[in-house]
Amino acid sequence: MLIFGQDTDPAEVRRALDAGEHFWLDLPEDRFTLDHPAAQAFGFTAEWRDRLMRRQGRAFAIVADDHASIIFAGATRDAGHVDRLEVVVIARQNALVTLRDRPCRRLDELRDAPHDIDALRVLDALTDSLLEVAEAMEEEVEDAENSILQRRSSVILRNITGLRQQVSDLLKIVREQRGLIERNEEELWDIPVVFGDAERRVRDLRGHLARATDAAESTRTTIAEALNLYLSIAAENLTRIATVLLPLTVVSGFFGMNFTWMVDHIDSFWAFMVFGIGGMLASVAGVRLYLRRKGYA
Repeated sequence: MLIFGQDTDPAEVRRALDAGEHFWLDLPEDRFTLDHPAAQAFGFTAEWRDRLMRRQGRAFAIVADDHASIIFAGATRDAGHVDRLEVVVIARQNALVTLRDRPCRRLDELRDAPHDIDALRVLDALTDSLLEVAEAMEEEVEDAENSILQRRSSVILRNITGLRQQVSDLLKIVREQRGLIERNEEELWDIPVVFGDAERRVRDLRGHLARATDAAESTRTTIAEALNLYLSIAAENLTRIATVLLPLTVVSGFFGMNFTWMVDHIDSFWAFMVFGIGGMLASVAGVRLYLRRKGYA
């Protein structure tokens, strides 16, 4: 299989077309002009291009008699953000064109080891990118949950809440692609492929997307559990603080009242130490002993 990119001379693409050789042309979107040999071979018209461009930002598939046009999205994750990686896939029996404006490691791996690459292989690679992002976030949430059990910090809470937004962004992308495959499953059975059975491979792709969806939803559930764990530990710590402060408040409030007997009899340093400080320490110790016997501390 021949691999062509943005630096490939269009004349080489023309020769491959004339010879009927199987090739993959991977280009930035603005480099696929109407006068490109591959565009001419596909009958790529201005109307067709406008129709594709209008559909960008939304998954879309059209399978005609001898070619297929698909807009499908994977995902990339960088600097705490999940970004949509949209790819326009145009395919016929011996030719595959992908138009993208962002790098994708999964597609680059296909280019480095080309073997039986067709449109469904590209869609599967993009689905791999969705699953890869979901699994990476799942591991991070589990690590954060373990960290919460050891210590609480605002950094951990900030990381978890950031992951929650990332998972929401990923789910939007995954569900859209899954919906595309499910709505157009039978139509995609007619997509040009170079190996295997298209019907079986489309079903495998649907299952692959279901797995990515489940991974993202599972991660979102784990994030909710981690946040609940964080809040429950914080509430428990506040309860412990309140347990100490409550008897102190009662004792200090009592001795703050100006009863005649108290004013006349508690008038020395040792009386202050015994009734004042000693009363506070005794009340705290009593509460701690009670909680320990009840198994709360």
